[in-house]
Amino acid sequence: MLFSVLQLTAMFLTFASAYFISKANLALSAKSISELAATKWGANLELAKSFAVQNGDNCMGVVALLLSLVAQIIITFYPHEEVFTINLPIVAISLGITALVALILGKSSSIRSRKLAQEAVLIIKTRHK
Repeated sequence: MLFSVLQLTAMFLTFASAYFISKANLALSAKSISELAATKWGANLELAKSFAVQNGDNCMGVVALLLSLVAQIIITFYPHEEVFTINLPIVAISLGITALVALILGKSSSIRSRKLAQEAVLIIKTRHK
């Protein structure tokens, strides 16, 4: 049962990572966000915050993808006799684990986004004084 849960959880985490990665772009730093949000006459702070959210989501997507990879490596290389089976309790456990990981990643994304947005806004305000 453990390996079936891991296998299914790995699949669900792969889906979760694809969701986070598809929402964002990894290359956004506080400096690049401030440059993208700058205009000739000032800066668009909301755009800077939006870029920061995209960056946070993308980073958490990469984390979810790596967690999925680790689960799949364990399944592949750890010797086991269990046959892969799917039943309602296994699906429920796998979805529960995935939901918990997604909640943690979502909160982490928010924290990262907020910090990055604050840094970008500080750069913008410093530049436009």
